[in-house]
Amino acid sequence: MKKYLLLIAMLLAACGQKDAEKNADVVAASEDIVGLSAQDSGAIVTIKAGQEVEVELEANATTGYSWQYITYVKDDGVVEEVDEKYVADENPEGKVGVGGKSFYKIKTLKPGEAIIVANYVRGEDEANVDREENDFAVRLEIE
Repeated sequence: MKKYLLLIAMLLAACGQKDAEKNADVVAASEDIVGLSAQDSGAIVTIKAGQEVEVELEANATTGYSWQYITYVKDDGVVEEVDEKYVADENPEGKVGVGGKSFYKIKTLKPGEAIIVANYVRGEDEANVDREENDFAVRLEIE
């Protein structure tokens, strides 16, 4: 348990130290689903309880790599994982090795904070906040 609390503290600090321009709210209060991509990594996103967040990241399942997601929360019940899927790009010519996109969706349930972390890893490796390469991380401040 102490390990997870330390991990959460490190993530919050890391998200808070990104460029000031990324610290701006990237969400309009009227949106039902807030879309995030690799360009949003490091951002602090202010969002209303009840809204959904969908992360979309480029991927290629034919390489053996996939995005592994983890959502860290300070308090239980702040968010709920709704869906995770991979969608291959259209491939009318039947080429081998065509990429696609990985999607991860959560619903915000009540005010609090959550951090979404993803790593592009091979095989059964799990997301790891200590990895620098291919990381994606955003902090959600839920109102």
